[in-house]
Parts: sequence; structure tokens; C-alpha cells
Amino acid sequence: MPSRLISFLAAIVLLLQVADLVSAEPPADPIEQELIELGEEYKRLNDEWISRVRKRPPEYSNEQYTDDEWRNRPAIGGPSPDKQMLARFFEFAEQHAGTPSALDALYFVIRRRGASVDPLGSTAQLAGKALQLVARDHLDDPRLPAVLGGVSMHLPSPDIDNLLNKAARESEHPATRAAALRARARHLHTFTKHWRMSEALETKERLTDFERALHVYVTPHLRTFPYDADKNRAEIDRLLAEVVREYHDVPAGSWLFAGPAKVLVREDTQAARQTNGELTEALRFEIEHLEPGGEAPDITGRDAEGVEFRLSYYRGKAVMLTFSADWCGPCKKLYPLQRELVEKFKDAPFVLLSVSMDEKVDTLRQSLAAGEIKWRCWWDGADGPIYKTWNSPGAGTIVLLDADGVIQDVRLHGGLPADEFESAIERAIRRTPQATK
Repeated sequence: MPSRLISFLAAIVLLLQVADLVSAEPPADPIEQELIELGEEYKRLNDEWISRVRKRPPEYSNEQYTDDEWRNRPAIGGPSPDKQMLARFFEFAEQHAGTPSALDALYFVIRRRGASVDPLGSTAQLAGKALQLVARDHLDDPRLPAVLGGVSMHLPSPDIDNLLNKAARESEHPATRAAALRARARHLHTFTKHWRMSEALETKERLTDFERALHVYVTPHLRTFPYDADKNRAEIDRLLAEVVREYHDVPAGSWLFAGPAKVLVREDTQAARQTNGELTEALRFEIEHLEPGGEAPDITGRDAEGVEFRLSYYRGKAVMLTFSADWCGPCKKLYPLQRELVEKFKDAPFVLLSVSMDEKVDTLRQSLAAGEIKWRCWWDGADGPIYKTWNSPGAGTIVLLDADGVIQDVRLHGGLPADEFESAIERAIRRTPQATK
């Protein structure tokens, strides 16, 4: 073979080898890989547990049980994966203290506290230790604002207060200090919402199993903390004003969960960048306008066929407004009930409307064509303008409006029996102009 041809082929082989090296995935961090394997095991157990729990329809609590008897009854669906595995995530974080993967593992434990209704149970106690380690080892991790935002929605806890106060004072990152101040404001607002919810349960005649859990576990916990609505609101205003004054133009990160069981915290590089001032004003808007008794902001958007319509078109009717997506399991689980509600109240001054958070409009079109959804929807996309105006409500959020567009003080979710939805809608209908004539 001519020497020139041999040299040419050798050069091609070398180029291909270099290309393989450039395009190859970076070697996996062995610590992160260990955490991913833990996440995979947790996800498998959680999927099995959820499949057992979901077979049980929502029902009212057995009123023959005393609170102590109800508290000590066997767990529905058997032991949860939290009881089986969270200690291993915490041990992983201790073993790899101070590493980025340790923060991932600690925040996973902390997030599971938010999913537990028992603020003094084993999950909450482990989460308290995790919060202490975050405050000790991770104040300067740039992902800490994700943790602060998450815990701001939790029940009150001295460990949460300590983390938020310490991050606001000591983090080297201005974005983290701003996030900590805003999270303190959100945490106070969340406390107010939980307090009002517990008061409403005290006067409710029949409690569902979920509400009974709140009554048994959450209400006594809340009563151990001093509550003054006016002082809380004044402190919220002070904290938000400080963020706007000191950190208005500081860019704020956006975060998402990745990996099995969503155990990894990563920056969302595709999200539009916002400043801390913008996020703070959005929270202020939520507190002032998106709570019961406030007039819901108008919604202008387009349906699946591109036709524009507005929420205000339906003034004079009771409106059930949902935020949903095809990827949201609890949302889809409610579709059959929502179809029944549309049919039951078709001749009443009532309408069901949804904001679709599906990434692609074709996904919404397919749900409509299949008959899964039989009511009008705005297609907002992922992280769309409606979602932002309403300050990022989670998929599955349900809001009931009266004929004047005022948000009603009811909490509707997939854990309620059908008659809870029906009675809430009937109360809203009774206040419409047609019903009061």
C-alpha cells in the first residue's frame, strides 16, 4: 500500500479517536453515582408503595376512632419508602460531608419532611438534623437558594428559622442572602395559611383521612408557636422591602430536580433569568391578590386552537380554575371527577377552566381529542406568562372563584371525596346573580 495512503488513513483514525474523546461523557463522579443508585432504589420502592396506596379511594375518616386510636392504626399501603430509606440518605451525607452530593442528599431528606403530615415524627426529626448540617456545611453552595425556597413552604421549625437567619447573615453570595430574606417572608406567610387552615378544620363537621391527619398532627404543633397575624404581616413587609432595597438587581437562579426520584438539584439553564427584585414583587403580588378574599387577576391567553379568551368573560358564574399538565399524575387522576362535575353542573352558572402547563400544545390537543379533558383550557406552556402572573402555582392547584372573581376560602385537592367538590361548587353557585334572584 502506498505510504501516502497509509499516512492518510492513520490521520483519519487519529481524528476519530480525538473526536471520541471530545464527545465522550465526562467520567461520573463516584460520590454522585452512589447517590444516584440510592435514588434508583428509593424510586423503585416508592413506585410500588404508591401503586398500593392509589388503589384506595379518598374517604372520610372513621369517626368511631379516637385520635389516639386513629394515630396508631396500621399504615396505609404498608411502610413508606421514607421509613425504609431516608436514614441511608442522611448517612450518605454524613459520610461525604461538605460535598455537592451531600447537599443533594440532605435536601432530599428535607423535602420528604414537607411530604409528611407529622411534624414530630421520625421523618421530621431526621430532616431537622439535615437542616443543621446544611447550615453548618453548605451556606456558600450556589444551589442553597433552592433549599431555602423549598423549606419556606414547610411547617414552622426552629431548625428552619436557624438556617434562614444564618444564610441571610453569613452567606458569601448576595443571591443567597436575598433568597434567605424572601424565604423568611414566605415562611411567615405559610405559617399564617396553615394556622387559618387548622382553624377551618376545627369547625368542619366531617374530616377526610387527610384532614384528620392535619387535625391530629399539625394543629397541636402549630399551637406551640406564637401567632399574631398583624405582626407577621408587618415582618413580611419589612423583609420584602429589605430585599428590594438591598438586592433588587441581583440575578436569581432557577432550579430543577433531576435524576431518579428527583434526588439531584441542578440549575435550570433554560429558564428565563429574573432578578431578586422581580421575584420579590411576585411574592408580594401573591400575598396581596392570590389569597382567599382577593380578586383573582384576569387571565388572557389562547386555547389549544389558538383562540384568545379571558377569565373575565365568565364573570357572573362560579369558576373552578385548575393548573394541570399531562405529566402530573394527581391532575390526570382528577380528570374523571372533573368530567362528572362538568356534566352535573352543565345547566348551572358554573364553568371549569384549566391552565395547561404542558410543554407542547399538541399534548393538550391530544387530551382534548381523546375526551380526557372536556372543558376549555388556556395553553400556557412550561413556565408561561399565566403561570408567572400567578407566581408559579404547582401543577394540581385548584382555585374556586365566585361570580365576582373573588377567590373562595376552600381547599380542593385530589385527596377529597367527590361530594366535597360538589358542596363547594354549590355554595359558590348560590352566590351568583342567577341564584339570588
